[in-house]
Amino acid sequence: MKRIKFFLLVLLAQVIPTTALADEWQDPESGVCYTYDPNGTTAEVKGGNGYSGSPQAYGDIVLLQTITINGKSYSVTSIGKCAFIYSYITSVTIPNSITTIQDDSFNHCRNLQSVNIPKSVTSIGLCAFYGCYKLTEITIPESVSHIDVAVFGECGSLETINVDARNNYFDSRDDCNAIIETATNTLVVGCKSTIIPNSVTSIELYAFDGCTALTSITIPNSVTSIGNFAFSGCSSLTSITIPNSVTSIGNCAFSGCSSLTSITIPSGVTSIGDFAFSNCSSLVAVMVDIETPLAITANTFSNRANATLYVPKSCKATYEAADYWKEFKEIREIPNQDTIQDGDVNSDGEVDLSDAIMVTYYSLHEVPSNFNEAVADMNGDGEIDLSDAIIIIYKSLGVK
Repeated sequence: MKRIKFFLLVLLAQVIPTTALADEWQDPESGVCYTYDPNGTTAEVKGGNGYSGSPQAYGDIVLLQTITINGKSYSVTSIGKCAFIYSYITSVTIPNSITTIQDDSFNHCRNLQSVNIPKSVTSIGLCAFYGCYKLTEITIPESVSHIDVAVFGECGSLETINVDARNNYFDSRDDCNAIIETATNTLVVGCKSTIIPNSVTSIELYAFDGCTALTSITIPNSVTSIGNFAFSGCSSLTSITIPNSVTSIGNCAFSGCSSLTSITIPSGVTSIGDFAFSNCSSLVAVMVDIETPLAITANTFSNRANATLYVPKSCKATYEAADYWKEFKEIREIPNQDTIQDGDVNSDGEVDLSDAIMVTYYSLHEVPSNFNEAVADMNGDGEIDLSDAIIIIYKSLGVK
């Protein structure tokens, strides 16, 4: 429901025009339309979306820095709302006169592969490049001081993100392949190759939205909140570690993560948003390290009828009586973590070959029953894989 609301706002942005300029001019070479005020000195790119009276744009386009009408020159300073929405452009060259890229300017330009953002740009609007699936690389210049929500949402092929080191508002610290708001340490845009630095404190809404190539990611212990739609639509995501530092998981935060097989909700979490794990069709194991059930809705875990819920020792009855938690296929207790050895993933008090086998199955995305993720990452790399199974075998044999 909240996602529908969001796209209704985007739709309104498409149909509500920007401040009307008096006249319009079309570049005979590119076909791109511009609007300008004869009494002023600036012009705006109206675009080529085929919807607002401008022809549909195709291929590689070069936007003009100035247009000259009746002997008078106008500086092109803005790319208008929805200017190229749903157009078929493959690349765009933006001149140094542009200061503003408005809302939805290049929304769903599915063939757009490259774009330069010049040093003159200071603001990038809501969903400006949303759904540009073939876009692989983006560089934010030092001049940009404002980046709105979901600017690069559903850019599933995006793999390289850089922020100019001289930018005072955003950064890509530690070569993290992400955009971080410097003052708040908030990660606002991520991609499939992002490594979240341990200085980040929150993950912004829509930060990884629609990142279909993302398979796994580790959230560091510095993060306290995961925003609405933060990982929504990450359909290839199979593994994610949520640290104890996280206190809130937003609405639709992991909705549509259809490859996610298990998740652990740590003890620090105090709220889980509506639709947080909806449409996670492969989710078969949810481990909750919280003694008192949090308030959730019918939409929070939409696949709960097919999943096993693991709860702290002596808390099974409490969860069996709690709304929506009681609807999991099965509820099992897990022993107190302080009494479990690292590697004892089946919690039987021994670290042996059976634990290694369970880790092997887990690494193949087949989550065994009563699997304790908390003690499975033997090498501490944030992943549970065959290397951990090997370490468990060595441990069971007494090899250091």
